Amino acid sequence: MEHRLRLQPGAWVVVEGTRVRISRVVDLETVMVQDNETGEARHCKVRDLRPEGASPATPTKAAAVELVDITEQDWQSAHERFEITRPLLDDPVCTRARVHAQAAAAGRHPATLYRWFD
Repeated sequence: MEHRLRLQPGAWVVVEGTRVRISRVVDLETVMVQDNETGEARHCKVRDLRPEGASPATPTKAAAVELVDITEQDWQSAHERFEITRPLLDDPVCTRARVHAQAAAAGRHPATLYRWFD
């Protein structure tokens, strides 16, 4: 699913790994954003913004999982998925046909690979 950057007040974006809300568009290059967790407001360059990929219920940095809490089974699953998707991640021009071919080679449905990327 393609996520587009919405440059309007109220839109959620990511700046330096932190999820913030645009409070005001200052000019063509600058916006005012506010961090809802800290209440901090600051100016950011549009070039530094990344689109928010999910709804406002997306976990924040504070809700991140500690690596020591990941089970061995989950590590194995993550490793398997990475090995299957690695050729696609290394491909600067990853086409739909390439995803379908990789999915077939791994015995998976292409939609599964797309879900792993999301």
